[in-house]
Amino acid sequence: MALPRSSPAVVTLPDGDILVTGGLSISGPTSTTEIFDVQQMKWRPGPTMISKRVGHTATLLDDGTVLITGGETGTGTTSSAELLNLSIGASISLPSMYFGRSAHAAVKLAGGMVLVTGGSDWVTGEWKQAELFDPVNHSWKPAGNMAYPRIFFALQILESGMVVAISGDENGTSELYDPSSNSWIGTAKMNEKRYGAGSMELADGGILAAGGMVDSTTLYTTEIYDPSSNSWNPAAPMIHPRAHFSMNRLSNGSVLAAGSWDSTGVSGTSEVFLPDTGEWAEVGNMNHPRGAHGSASLPGGAVLVMGGVTDSTETSTAEVYAGESVSPPSGLRMPKDIIPLVIVIANELPGYSANGLIAKLLAAQAQYDDGANATCLEILDAFYNQVRAFHQSGHLSEPGTTLLYAGYSQVVECIGGVPQPSIP
Repeated sequence: MALPRSSPAVVTLPDGDILVTGGLSISGPTSTTEIFDVQQMKWRPGPTMISKRVGHTATLLDDGTVLITGGETGTGTTSSAELLNLSIGASISLPSMYFGRSAHAAVKLAGGMVLVTGGSDWVTGEWKQAELFDPVNHSWKPAGNMAYPRIFFALQILESGMVVAISGDENGTSELYDPSSNSWIGTAKMNEKRYGAGSMELADGGILAAGGMVDSTTLYTTEIYDPSSNSWNPAAPMIHPRAHFSMNRLSNGSVLAAGSWDSTGVSGTSEVFLPDTGEWAEVGNMNHPRGAHGSASLPGGAVLVMGGVTDSTETSTAEVYAGESVSPPSGLRMPKDIIPLVIVIANELPGYSANGLIAKLLAAQAQYDDGANATCLEILDAFYNQVRAFHQSGHLSEPGTTLLYAGYSQVVECIGGVPQPSIP
């Protein structure tokens, strides 16, 4: 990215691009935003927010605009809200919320309203009060109060349209928001209280909650909420303890957990939860240890992670996960379709080496367009040999090699050739 940032708020836009907003930069909270273009695989500036923010929320609305709420500005906690309009490249000021909130949570309801709840202003206290944003009238109205104040917690919308709030309180509770009655209902107590935990909806409608912190202890434990029985059931522990990390569901239904940040430092480990077996499996480390970072799913099942804290300072680095548990991007038919994959990993190649790979793909494309498939395959073999050499010399990471080989082999098969053996 153009700017190092930790704790950004991230939104996937209707066209699939990824919007990254605010966060804590080296000089403090920032008002800048950036957009990751999934077609070009590169960053471009987004609209500047009216206020600097970290610990805020960003929620995509039905009309494609993005609601930004609360956060820390560098001079205190704000109750302000604004609307990022990507079509005009500007932000519009909105009426303020009833409460100044940071470390709160927000979720768009089925009817288009946005529920915002919890958080703290770090002076008055922590909030159990909730409120609703009306995107039609650009107005706020009170929602029912939660039973407990919550910070560093999660909201997940269920298939029923109800919303579950996941810990972030001293009692390890969860509760349900019912939009039809604008009120909260108690649920079964969780097995652990969790601050800064990860959560993700599973393919069967259950909610996986993992890791987090209790006092100064970072947790391995996980549990799954079953909406049909309104209960939390213990699940297999993670391989590594994690707090302030990312969780993303992959195209095959498994869940990727990556990174961590706590008082002991940051971690670059990652692992996947396999719902079919209920177990966790370790996958390759990230190229940069990071925690309090942003993440988003990409087309084809890959996951983009960006920013965060690494080695006690904010980072601007970004990387893509695509391992054996992730299918390569779908729809590959021609050599040019691998070029975005090369661009993704170009920053780890020496000098201008990526240009050589791209040149081979463009040459192969020209032969393909002319109907010279045999020559096209010969050039693709040269591409394969160069990727293999980069891998063997240590200039190309295991995940990068895997991703490039997956694209190469699928294109070769589409043209009617036989791919070279996978690169060890």
